[in-house]
Amino acid sequence: MLVESPISFSQPTQTRYSSHISTHQGTQFTVGQTVVYPHHGPATICSISKRIVHRSVGPVECLDLDVHCSQLHISVPATRAVELGMRTILSSDQLEELFDVLRGPAGPEQSSWTRRFKEFNELLKSPNVLVVAGVVRNLSRRLERAHLSVGEKDMLKQARLPLIEEISLSLAVPSDEATDILDSVIAQGKGR
Repeated sequence: MLVESPISFSQPTQTRYSSHISTHQGTQFTVGQTVVYPHHGPATICSISKRIVHRSVGPVECLDLDVHCSQLHISVPATRAVELGMRTILSSDQLEELFDVLRGPAGPEQSSWTRRFKEFNELLKSPNVLVVAGVVRNLSRRLERAHLSVGEKDMLKQARLPLIEEISLSLAVPSDEATDILDSVIAQGKGR
């Protein structure tokens, strides 16, 4: 299943390309590299190929990704990868910044669960991991002091998955340990 890719399905053939590529933004990607793709979380670049993309003059270089949290396979035009929010795994400084967001106090929220759900849903579309962490923090804080709707509980569960996977990869720990770390960091801000 291809997601968020303007690739035409009318061209089933593709040409394998080299094992590394630089985007026009100067970011270099290589086959085997673990990256983070917005909305799906960490993924591994399994190949770099050329494909015919709808409305393009010629073949377009694409990064073929296998998403870790699912069986999803995504093909992303290399020239748009950074623009679409694809990035490397968080460094230790960036991970500490993520933890600071998770420890922080909950932000202002709508009183109606439907408005909260809509607002959080829009925020989760952001390629910025700190925005996603803010949603996880706000939903977790609300769960501590009140109840969540069924939709909000599902949203919290789904929003945590990419964060857990990224913590796991950044710290080189198993997912269970990354889950415990995430819960511990959120608990450090309890009562805020």
